[in-house]
Amino acid sequence: MKKEAFPLFIILGIAGLTFLFLSIRLESPTGLQTAESAQSQSSRSTLPYTILAACPTSITACCEITSSGAYALANNISSTTTCIRVESNDVDLDCAGSTVTYDTSGTSTSGTPNVGINITGRNNVTVNNCNIQDSNALGANGYAILLRGTTNSSIFNNTVQTNGTSNNHGIRLESSANNNTVTNNTVRTQGSTGFSVGIMLFSAVSGNEIAQNTISTNGTSDNYGIRLITSANNNTVLNNTIQTRGTAASNIGIRLDTASGNIVTDNTIRTNGTSSNFGIRLDTSSNNTIINNTIQTNGTSTNHGISLSVSSNNNTITNNTIQTQGTGTSNAGILLSASSTNTINQNNIRTNGANGNQGIGLLSLSANNTITNNTIQTQGVTTLNHGIALAGSSENTIDQNNINTNGTSGNRGIRVQSSSNNNTITDNTIQTQGTGTSNVGIDLISTASGNVVRGNTIRTNGTATNQGISLSSTVNDNSILNNTIHAQGSSTDNYGIYLFSTVSNNTISNNYVQTNGTNNNHGIRLETSAHNNSFYSNNITTLGTTSYAISIVSSSDSTFNGTFLNNPVQWIITSTNTLNNFANTTFDNSDGSINIPANFSINGMLDVNKTHLNVSFNNAFLNSTNISALNTSARITLRDLTVSTTRPIVDFNDTGLFVICTEPQCTVISFINETLVYNVSSFTSYSSGQILLTPTDPASASFTIVGSVNGNLSNNSVALVNQTLSFFDSSGDLRIELEAFFEVGDVNLTNFTITQTSTSIAVNHIGSTNIGKKNLLLPNTLSNGVTVCPNATSVAQTTPTCENVITWTFTEAQANLTKNGITVSFNGTVYNISNLSNSGAKETASSAATGSGGGGSSGVSSVVRPKNTTITERPIEKTPPINTNVQQPPHQNTAIAYPSLQVIQKQAPITYPSPALQRPSNANTEIAGKNDLLILFVSLAMAALALILYFIYRVHRQKPAIPHIVTKIVSQPHKKGGVSNCKSR
Repeated sequence: MKKEAFPLFIILGIAGLTFLFLSIRLESPTGLQTAESAQSQSSRSTLPYTILAACPTSITACCEITSSGAYALANNISSTTTCIRVESNDVDLDCAGSTVTYDTSGTSTSGTPNVGINITGRNNVTVNNCNIQDSNALGANGYAILLRGTTNSSIFNNTVQTNGTSNNHGIRLESSANNNTVTNNTVRTQGSTGFSVGIMLFSAVSGNEIAQNTISTNGTSDNYGIRLITSANNNTVLNNTIQTRGTAASNIGIRLDTASGNIVTDNTIRTNGTSSNFGIRLDTSSNNTIINNTIQTNGTSTNHGISLSVSSNNNTITNNTIQTQGTGTSNAGILLSASSTNTINQNNIRTNGANGNQGIGLLSLSANNTITNNTIQTQGVTTLNHGIALAGSSENTIDQNNINTNGTSGNRGIRVQSSSNNNTITDNTIQTQGTGTSNVGIDLISTASGNVVRGNTIRTNGTATNQGISLSSTVNDNSILNNTIHAQGSSTDNYGIYLFSTVSNNTISNNYVQTNGTNNNHGIRLETSAHNNSFYSNNITTLGTTSYAISIVSSSDSTFNGTFLNNPVQWIITSTNTLNNFANTTFDNSDGSINIPANFSINGMLDVNKTHLNVSFNNAFLNSTNISALNTSARITLRDLTVSTTRPIVDFNDTGLFVICTEPQCTVISFINETLVYNVSSFTSYSSGQILLTPTDPASASFTIVGSVNGNLSNNSVALVNQTLSFFDSSGDLRIELEAFFEVGDVNLTNFTITQTSTSIAVNHIGSTNIGKKNLLLPNTLSNGVTVCPNATSVAQTTPTCENVITWTFTEAQANLTKNGITVSFNGTVYNISNLSNSGAKETASSAATGSGGGGSSGVSSVVRPKNTTITERPIEKTPPINTNVQQPPHQNTAIAYPSLQVIQKQAPITYPSPALQRPSNANTEIAGKNDLLILFVSLAMAALALILYFIYRVHRQKPAIPHIVTKIVSQPHKKGGVSNCKSR
């Protein structure tokens, strides 16, 4: 070895020894090298790292768990920053009710959050029975429990309280923390500002179950009970009790933001704040299921039970009970904005506020949603409360909902507006009412087109201007079909179907409409350029003075086909500047109907009222002079004709004189069940007559007398006038005169019987018809007056004590006195007793002498052979009233109980001296520190020695060289006797 390389070997040797000493590990794996090595692993948290001591199985201070196994807290522990870090799998941490306090320094920030228990990148960790709290009101972004990238772990039976300024989370799962369960925890979060979250799921977390937790959040605003955000997908949130509150706005029970495939079920949520409080809110979240939750939101205004916005699509919202209320406006049960293809089904919703409250609202291009079988009650102390409202939303289905809206005025069952097109609204039951005006069942307004409104049952009520269905302001091409409408109010102008202001090309078909109010309640009303609409087969009834089935004002070119005017107060009225067409129109009431099948047009002002067209019992009338447009062929139906046979009769000149109407003027269609139907070729006044004796002028007809007759029958020839039939006795004395009106109906005398004595006479014509006034003539033999028995049908019944007896003295008879409608007069020899029915009359006997019969009794029976049975009038059966009662949905006021959250008394924080990395010492850490100092001292000493040696060596090399002679002696062969030969060099 050269001498120059020796110092280099010495230096390298010392360096090697130093490296060897530095590589020696003199303590257990819980020391500094383990922490530094773990920090470099990819599974490490990116959070700033705090050095902690290793945890024994019985934990007495904040520490780090690095080995699997069971750990328990022996006492309360606390830290200025993070308290417990779990750095191993398969760990069971049981706090046994002890308290873990973190962030006592209040230094937690978004960059350096302090955590009560931090579990990062681990598997199968259990944390239970812990009381975890942040004791300092300063600091932000503190987490009581953090699971980051941790899987298959369980957090249960813990009590958590956070503190600080903002963004404090009770339990936080983030960054692929999957398949964990968070159950039966009590979480209370609070902050001096906002964004406090009870349980947070953030960034690609899935398969987690958040169940049976009790959560209370407090702060100024934006406080969340549970929040899922940024691809927090396929998690289950169930059976949690949540109460969010704040001094400002936007307090939310459960929020899903960019989260899909989650199930939110059976949660009880109550939110409170100034405004914009939400029970459940979804933003850009799809394919979630929201089911069986009970939600109550409170605040001033804009409080929503469930809200979907910003393309939250394909969600299912079912069987939730929602109550939203506020002292202000715009409170909604369920609200969708720019969200499509969602299903909203079988929810029970009640909203309340000042005004503008909605049960379900669809806004801003919310399309293809299905809203079915919901029970909705919206009410407010003032106006504009809507059951379901659509604005700028199309292609939605609204089906079989039960809606009740209430307020002062302007309340709508369903409102479709602002270019909400092609929606289907079917089979809903709607009741809108208010103490004021303008309450509408279904309202289509402001360019809402192509919608189908079918099969709905609507009842509106208020003071005035209430409408069943309203179309207004450029609403075109809609179909209103098969709806049942009851529009009524305590005052005027209540309309069944109302078309107003540039409304065209709509189809109104097969609707039943009934209106009621004081006056001007119209079944269908067209007003102000409601042109080119089509009406088919609508059934209309109105009540109230001057209430018309159809009213048209300044609207033209509409067609009414198959309209059934069902006993309205008045029929049709039109104003000037109108021209509309009618076909197959029926004017109907309980007595019958007039159907005009042909087309007729009404041009300009026309009042078709019941003075000009009407149907009464056995009479149909149309004044062809006043309403000439309707003087066309028609079909007449007359009901309740209680005869066996009948035929049409006509009054051509409206004089009250009817004649038989034969073909082609009248053509009988049918006579079934007491209803006569016949066609007429033109119009006047029509009736029906019974087919019995049919006299014609100048022909005559004969009466046939049957039985024992002692008298004569005169006037056996009758013409088409009123005839008096006179009956004489055998002596030629007149005994009875009957007036028969042959033009009203044929006369039927059946078993007509007269019995008499010298002082009495009785007539029985029970069963006879069309007999007018009847006069009995009784000879005066006693001059004592007359006794009349109104109900007597034989002489034997004419006694002074007969039923309802009436007596005239002789003086009263001479004075032509009338009693009970019966008049007795005296012409010297005969009493004339007029205006009788079946009755008997008898001379009044004096007290001195009794009347005796003379001449014997005789019976006269006159029979006319009938061709048919007689017409007898009976009470008209009134059409039973339509039951318009709409069952009120049950009053849903769900009481929500919220458990009292125990506030944990904070302990005095434990402080540590600087620097921040210093930690509590123990035996292991003290040994590790001494060994590290020894290694450092030895290494420095050896390095110093190497430098000294190297310095000496360099000094030695740089000194001047000492001169010296190198002598080479060369030996040569020595010659004998010679001299030595030496060379010097």
